[in-house]
Amino acid sequence: MDQLKTTIKTDNKEDIYIGSLNNNKRNGRGEMRYINGDIYKGMWKDDKYHGKGKKTSISGDIYEGDFINNKFEGKGKYTFMSGNIYEGGFKNDMIEGHGKMIYINGDVYIGNWKNNKYNGTGLKTFKSGKRYIGNFKNGMMEGCGEMLYINGDIYIGHF
Repeated sequence: MDQLKTTIKTDNKEDIYIGSLNNNKRNGRGEMRYINGDIYKGMWKDDKYHGKGKKTSISGDIYEGDFINNKFEGKGKYTFMSGNIYEGGFKNDMIEGHGKMIYINGDVYIGNWKNNKYNGTGLKTFKSGKRYIGNFKNGMMEGCGEMLYINGDIYIGHF
């Protein structure tokens, strides 16, 4: 594999790629600096993000973790421009599987996710100290669970 700096033309714009090429395709370790300001550093396979990498968006979002065929897939950490931080599973560019979200407002969720929403069993700790342990569906508390209030009260039941 050759290590070189080259200009890659995409959609009539010029992006800069520095890294390994094999048969004129990005393969191995490389860095792509897109004209829009986005940056990808990591592993490539057949011109696609594949393996460990870090993608920094001009918006301020940062993803660091596993990629398969240009998509977030596997384990990773996503720091949102808002300051929220998610660490856990991804599938097809979506938060999926088990993970932890720390919100800028002080709330924390640890549990299962599907399609970027809480789904299944989880624990949500609110900034106030109140905690909910139980089932979630489509991002909402739903089904059996228990709410633990900061004054010591506990509610066990359906939500």
